[in-house]
Amino acid sequence: MPPLSIVLQVVYIVEKKHSRAVTGFLKFLPDKPFAMFSPWTTGQLAKTLGQAGEIEPETEGILIEYEVDFTEFSTEVKECIFTIDPATARDLDDALSCKLLPDGNFELGVHIADVSYFVGEDNALDSIASRRATSVYMVQKVIPMLPRLLCEELCSLNPLIDRLTFSVIWKITPEGKILSEWFGRSVIRSCVKLSYDHAQSMIDAPDKMFSAEELPPTDPEHPIDEIHQAVLHLHSIAKNLRAQRFSGGALRLDQLALLRRHPPPKAKMAEELQELCDQLGIDIDLSSAGALHKSLHTTLGDDEYTAARKEVLTHMCSRPMQMALYFCSGTLKTEDLFKHYALNVPLYTHFTSPIRRYADIIDVEKQASHCNERKTLSKRVQELSSELFFAVFVKDCGPLDSEAMVMGVLDQSFDVLVLRYGVQKRVYCKSITGLSSFRHHKVGKKSELTLLWIPEDLNKAPVEQVISIFTLVEVQLKADGAPMKYSAVLKRPEEKEE
Repeated sequence: MPPLSIVLQVVYIVEKKHSRAVTGFLKFLPDKPFAMFSPWTTGQLAKTLGQAGEIEPETEGILIEYEVDFTEFSTEVKECIFTIDPATARDLDDALSCKLLPDGNFELGVHIADVSYFVGEDNALDSIASRRATSVYMVQKVIPMLPRLLCEELCSLNPLIDRLTFSVIWKITPEGKILSEWFGRSVIRSCVKLSYDHAQSMIDAPDKMFSAEELPPTDPEHPIDEIHQAVLHLHSIAKNLRAQRFSGGALRLDQLALLRRHPPPKAKMAEELQELCDQLGIDIDLSSAGALHKSLHTTLGDDEYTAARKEVLTHMCSRPMQMALYFCSGTLKTEDLFKHYALNVPLYTHFTSPIRRYADIIDVEKQASHCNERKTLSKRVQELSSELFFAVFVKDCGPLDSEAMVMGVLDQSFDVLVLRYGVQKRVYCKSITGLSSFRHHKVGKKSELTLLWIPEDLNKAPVEQVISIFTLVEVQLKADGAPMKYSAVLKRPEEKEE
């Protein structure tokens, strides 16, 4: 009930104070329901504003009556806040803060560049951003979603400059349990721009005293040791949250929202992969993301072959996976379709990269399919850019020899993961020099190719080589005749001496 109200109902108040101590003072009274069989409701005085008739109490009473938020602005501009990004990053759209509280818990803040302040609905910037939908990161350059003046200057959370942000502040336990939360607009000043290498060096050396020469320029109001401790606190909390995420998590968002869902793997491909792994004696469980993570984790080993096999198995498991999609929560009939398979949560959204991702600015149904399309195209452009530059590398530095592991067998070709460079290539049997013949056959669900090599000594029998999943082979990457193309050629196996 507003303190200046003189026309509302009479309220019965019980206070253990002498009437003379409260007479003439303005009080703020929270709304209470009327008691049954009573002409008046009961009330409780929530706050004393001051003496009636004085300017400040009367002013505060007016503000309360008309629901004007006059609380002090967040002091985040004075806190130890910093960014952690790649060393070459120029569009810094998120910053972090972490402060140890006297009770042993933490005040953890995530601060996101407030791009919506500059990109108004249906203005020229909004039109361009909605059309592009995402920044495209190529090997040698970035095609930004927004003009560089915004991306790299006005919105970017550059150090030692006040910036507009949308902040989320949690009071959180060391184990990651959220005790309270606050969402709102704020003004921050990042005290330093850390790179991943800077943060990792702090984590690797928790007791080291870092010098100013080892870090980028920092705000003198925040000692390097304070920044170091904040990074260590964040790392500790992150480890606990990561463990919880892998063991299964939940998120509830009741309001209509632009969410991101990740459908489960394609059923037929997943079934075929499951059957193949069963035949190979590999215990893999695709029933959930958590089960899959646990399955892959159990394949870990110390030797190079086991590590290579795990890498190939990870690529194989990614093939049945579908792309994550944006959607509006009001457009799907069943909540089962809301799930995010990879994160293993029933509901998921993000808003942490508004400088480079339009979906983090908007909340409109019609944009969901457009964002999906642009995201898919952007991902493909990035892949092609990487392939282009690697092809140039092969042309300039090749031919390149490397060990490879077979990750798929077809009737006239097989796919390999080139272990030294992490690229996948298809080897065509008909293009292998020195091969006399090849034969494809199946052992249950497992495909195999038997290659017969012409012996170096023609008086000897052909050299037989069996190609199947996880077979280690030697390949050579060399430039093709076509511009910016390269191929993988299988090298002749060593002939065993009789």
